[in-house]
Amino acid sequence: MRRILVTHRDERPGASTSSGISRIVILAVDDEPDVLQLLEWFLSDAGLEVITASSGTEALERVAERPPDLIITDYRMPDMSGLTLCRRLRQRCSTRRIPIILHTGVATTLPPNSPLYDRVIAKPSDVPALVREVRALLAAPH
Repeated sequence: MRRILVTHRDERPGASTSSGISRIVILAVDDEPDVLQLLEWFLSDAGLEVITASSGTEALERVAERPPDLIITDYRMPDMSGLTLCRRLRQRCSTRRIPIILHTGVATTLPPNSPLYDRVIAKPSDVPALVREVRALLAAPH
């Protein structure tokens, strides 16, 4: 499989490499370790840097340490739902424009996008389709 390095110029303090170029960072949030591992494998294989969090609270900590370029979050988690996480991220000036994919294994009547998130993708997800959605959201103006 061919590896693609996706780069961009990053103006955030501390986020760029010494050359001023860094990989796109995806934050994957899920309380199921197997799901996190699969997301990490496939997104990394697509040339994206992946950081993970196993809860909404941990996700907020990760975002404070290093704002990602995109977030994929589980809908149903024990400490904080994906919707609550989205709401908290949208309330902050520093994170309100980060694209968010709500990743859910629960049959839901949620609209495909909303002011709180950009896409809803059902689990188990078609990984190539998920990677295409990630790339489309990253390419879209925010």
